Amino acid sequence: MDGLAEILVPIAAILGGLGFAGYAMSIKVRMREMHHRERLAMIEKGMTPPPLPTRSDRDFGSRHRRGSGIICIFAGLGLAFLLGYGNNQGMQGYAIGAFVALIGVAILINSILDSRPLRDSNPPRSDSSPHPM
Repeated sequence: MDGLAEILVPIAAILGGLGFAGYAMSIKVRMREMHHRERLAMIEKGMTPPPLPTRSDRDFGSRHRRGSGIICIFAGLGLAFLLGYGNNQGMQGYAIGAFVALIGVAILINSILDSRPLRDSNPPRSDSSPHPM
């Protein structure tokens, strides 16, 4: 009986996670379909729907990644302190914490590099024609 629980708990956790991911994907599909129907209804009534958001319009979260990087760095430092100093595991604990902190540094560097402004493919036109007086 005890061995059965050791097998069923991870299987249930994996199936639950996959089920939740599938449910989230189905909700996203329904929302997309709803937005599409709304746009079609607006067009049928003669209204002009707002333009679809483009990839450059969305903020893909360099600020979010920056925050995640900082959290990961401090979590790694805390883990290093906890494992290395708290449990007297020595360098092994520090190495695990340093690994997590270095992941945070990589996320932070990625957010800094990603926060550069994107080149505009359609630069604004400068009206250099003389104006009539």
